[in-house]
Amino acid sequence: MKFALYTYSGEQNSFYQVEIEQIKTAGAVVSGDSGHLIVVVDRSGSMWGSLDQVKRIIEESLTSASSGNLLVSLVSYSSEGDATVHFTRSPIATLSQSGSAELRQLRSIRPTGLTCISGGLDTALSLVQDGEATVIALHSDGYANDASSYTERRTLDALIGSTNNPNLSVHTVAHSTWSDFQTLSRIANSLSGSCVYAQSSKDVEIPMNNIVSDVKGSVEAPFTVEAKDEDFLIFYSKSGRRINASVGDLQVSNLAEGSDKTIFRYKKITKSQFNSSSEEDCVGSTEKRIPVYLMSRAMVTLGKINLAKYALISTQDEELIEAHYRALVNEELAEMVSAIDDVAFDKGGSRSYGTSYGLSSIHSSVLEIFAVLQHYATDFEVDVKKLRSIYRRRTLQRIPGKRDRSTGVFTNLDFETRPIETDPFIEVAAFEINQNSANINMTISDPVQLYKKAGKKPILKVSGVDVSSLREYRAFTLVGDGRLNVDQITLRIHSKEAHDALSQVGAISGSYKKSGDYVIDFTDRPMVPFDQQFSSLDGMFERLMELRLMNGALTALLKDSSSEFSDQQIKDLRSHYLSKSLNVNFPTTTPYDDLDDAISKGEVERMPRYVIDIGNTTIQNKADFRSANAALKSFYAFDGSAPSKTPKWEHLTESSVKLKKKKLSKRTKVSTADELAVSIYDELVGIKKHSIVSRVLTSAGASHLKSHFDALANRKMNASVLDGLAQASQLLEAEMDRRYAREVSPMVFYIGSTGILPDEFEAKAYTAEDLEKKYPHLMIQKNEQNGTFFVFDKNIISVFVKDEIVNRS
Repeated sequence: MKFALYTYSGEQNSFYQVEIEQIKTAGAVVSGDSGHLIVVVDRSGSMWGSLDQVKRIIEESLTSASSGNLLVSLVSYSSEGDATVHFTRSPIATLSQSGSAELRQLRSIRPTGLTCISGGLDTALSLVQDGEATVIALHSDGYANDASSYTERRTLDALIGSTNNPNLSVHTVAHSTWSDFQTLSRIANSLSGSCVYAQSSKDVEIPMNNIVSDVKGSVEAPFTVEAKDEDFLIFYSKSGRRINASVGDLQVSNLAEGSDKTIFRYKKITKSQFNSSSEEDCVGSTEKRIPVYLMSRAMVTLGKINLAKYALISTQDEELIEAHYRALVNEELAEMVSAIDDVAFDKGGSRSYGTSYGLSSIHSSVLEIFAVLQHYATDFEVDVKKLRSIYRRRTLQRIPGKRDRSTGVFTNLDFETRPIETDPFIEVAAFEINQNSANINMTISDPVQLYKKAGKKPILKVSGVDVSSLREYRAFTLVGDGRLNVDQITLRIHSKEAHDALSQVGAISGSYKKSGDYVIDFTDRPMVPFDQQFSSLDGMFERLMELRLMNGALTALLKDSSSEFSDQQIKDLRSHYLSKSLNVNFPTTTPYDDLDDAISKGEVERMPRYVIDIGNTTIQNKADFRSANAALKSFYAFDGSAPSKTPKWEHLTESSVKLKKKKLSKRTKVSTADELAVSIYDELVGIKKHSIVSRVLTSAGASHLKSHFDALANRKMNASVLDGLAQASQLLEAEMDRRYAREVSPMVFYIGSTGILPDEFEAKAYTAEDLEKKYPHLMIQKNEQNGTFFVFDKNIISVFVKDEIVNRS
């Protein structure tokens, strides 16, 4: 058979030929109830609210199979090094007796600690005996996060790679939207099992009963499906409820006797081969479309999310596409896989198929809308009252106050703020699309007054300084790790340009009304553009760094270090938690006396967050660059009069200050990042003629301001020149934001949401150690040693897994 994959816009993307093979194997190798079932229970703190139900379901599934010679072992796990074998190889008949020691052990399990899935799996594997049909049923509702998400991933990969027992299969059950579905799915797929995403108690009961039934009954002899010349293969058994995918040989174990067994071998072909082929198309009935459904499911497991989504579109299954075309983050992909399983195992009912490919209408993405909001941020006010009513906080809540690190004792502040206005609409200070993670923040600027706690009158002056009108900034994470924390926001728009830009991306409709309220709804929108191309990063990093270096130097040069306040006034302002800019800066802390205890109780969770950096084989990422002033101190010296010991950019505002290149000692290490920075700084300070500076200004639409840079280089400084440099800084920053939004942020959001690279990047993954061996000139920081570095062409994408404490409520 054959089929084409289609994009969201209905265009053909790639073409596949599928060889379908029905296979037969030898008879049952195990009969008479003589298998071994190892149940592995997650007892981490995240199971606080669901562990009792899970234990009940396990008990019922075991006691209902009370006859025969099935052997059962029970393992529970939580933090690293905390895995317990409660009993091992107990006969099912003994275990199922009322009041048995085994049942008492199961009932006694209590939640505590973090989630070290590898510890539970490793302990279970140690109980496996050669030649015995063994099934491991592994349960978890959290992320594999102890000792860290990074070490867990590496340890699990090593366990999977070292496990080679043909009589073993590992089934996994992912409880709740907080479960690490992709990890559990990878374990099951690699070890001849299945992964079930459980959204209700029924979703746990059915697979547990099936697992017990299969291992208790007769099973097929294990067999290996050998890879040929296909790109990947899928094993499918409808009656055996099994779908496993591989790009190499595939082991099948513990399949119920008599189960159907089908191998699908997928080979990518050219468009001309597709058009000239006489193979039957995968269209018509659900049965004929099964190869496309299975490919969609398999690609999720194998980490090819784009291909999975294109295959979903190519099924033409209207219900499935409508429900899951936006799937990107862990729980959304789990729901998509679960829905495909329902179709594959005949649990989804009759299907309705469209007559064309692609989506009938494609909305602008969340990311595209926020790029507009970021550009025009100060033209908006947001209805904070409505926002708070629908806001789903993912980041750990912080409250004003101080907490002693050693004792955990919390101390309230003596001051509080109260809003000056009652209007729920508050000025937006900024929308920020994070450049290194799949987060979008909004900062609001609220006019407030300062009060003594329980005081009736505002504090109007501090040490003679008028503090009657202060600003308090509050941040909201509107998108966290690729997940919406608000479904919509209500805005007032104060410029027609901002209104028109939002209209252009389809975020709002209607004519501009300055006093009108506008609602932007994000619910039916993809997170990143469907038609986003991740084809090339060539030259992108250098262009962004040139903009960043120039703007960094200008920011340091234009920094106003002067203060209108005396030292005593500044000290008094600080004692009231006020900055020199008269902004309120209350210290904050978590509401938990003991964060570890909160994790153990499941009140908060430690989840992996993906931090992404781009670079190239010359300069790994932007962390390699020194700050603008640090670079000036390292590579330049005063030529003539010196206003201080070492030069700073702010000294260049004085016409009498000249700089020259510094004579470097043999101990000074000059990196490739330093070389790029110095080539730009040489032009800015007047040592070399403008070349890079002129090109960068042109790219940012600031070429009309070049004369101000000539004045800087020749040190002919005045207020007009400084004003022109400030304008240039704004244009450089806007160009950086535009390029990040268009070229980098979609990729960062994709990786930050999924933890994997886009399918288009055929990159080789390196550890820090391997990367340093291949590119010894790169400067890999100490805190980057646990990263994974993907190299393709001359580009490097660095992905770091960092654990973050988040709210589970």
